[in-house]
Amino acid sequence: MKELLSVKNLSVQFKTPHGLLKAVSGVNFKIAPRMTLGLVGESGCGKTVSCLSILKLIEPPGEITSGQILFEGKNILQMEGENLRRVRGNKISFVFQEPMTSLNPVLTIGEQIAEVLFAHHNLKKKEAEPKVINLLEKVKMPMPERIIYEYPHNLSGGMRQRVMIAQALACCPKLLIADEPTTALDVTIQAQILELLQALREEFNMSILIVTHDFGIIARLADFVAVMYAGQIVEYADVRSIFKNPKHPYTKGLLAALPQSSKEFKLKRLKEIPGTLPDLTKEIKGCLFYPRCSKKENRCIKIEPLLKELEAGHYVRCLRER
Repeated sequence: MKELLSVKNLSVQFKTPHGLLKAVSGVNFKIAPRMTLGLVGESGCGKTVSCLSILKLIEPPGEITSGQILFEGKNILQMEGENLRRVRGNKISFVFQEPMTSLNPVLTIGEQIAEVLFAHHNLKKKEAEPKVINLLEKVKMPMPERIIYEYPHNLSGGMRQRVMIAQALACCPKLLIADEPTTALDVTIQAQILELLQALREEFNMSILIVTHDFGIIARLADFVAVMYAGQIVEYADVRSIFKNPKHPYTKGLLAALPQSSKEFKLKRLKEIPGTLPDLTKEIKGCLFYPRCSKKENRCIKIEPLLKELEAGHYVRCLRER
């Protein structure tokens, strides 16, 4: 299948008072046209940093130290100036994690969405307004003719998220990156946002890279799943394989931690993965998941596992799975 985006051997580090923090180490994944890839893992594992790297949004003290990010066959990491601007917000759009802090508090909703059209399509204000209203209608925003004159603080969390999605769709992107798009939303609004993303993918014929720690979202939206731990991809497969036949102990732990009901419909006690993420400012030998793994062996602390293909399209980073 032809690839729209291919991330190859991506590594990102940050300078800290305690030394270099290796936030992302040798990450590889790909996204085909009209495909949704779910990037899943606990907070601090490198998901957002990986996504920001795709659009060269890593700033000092962060630095992309190696890798290629090929979009339609061209390496984004080698782009500068006008070439990069044609991709950012145009062919690839980003829905950031916190709409309240991502939206400008002193500009109206209409002005903020129109800015994208001004930047990439050179439209005038009168030309942009009906397009902005149309975009708000597409994301199921009530009374869009009134909303364009409102400010972000006057909107609910779900409405602000819809504005962010409308802004991201302004230029009909080929790839939409959604970073925790349902954070801090109640269950009903979460379901509406996920349903909206599904519908918009079909309408705009776009691909989606969705970042989350919620396997419920993964089950609903994703075609393929990349599980991240401590800056590495530890398992990669189609969504059915991940749920039916998870291989890596971390993936199994995440799935086991999902809320489950007994036959009597009583909520069972939640399972947990003991321990915390390793200190990535230190040099660590062997498997990064070793201290928390229930299946660890003596060799795991000495040998670093590589991401290997166990079955067709199913990749795992574990010495036990060979």
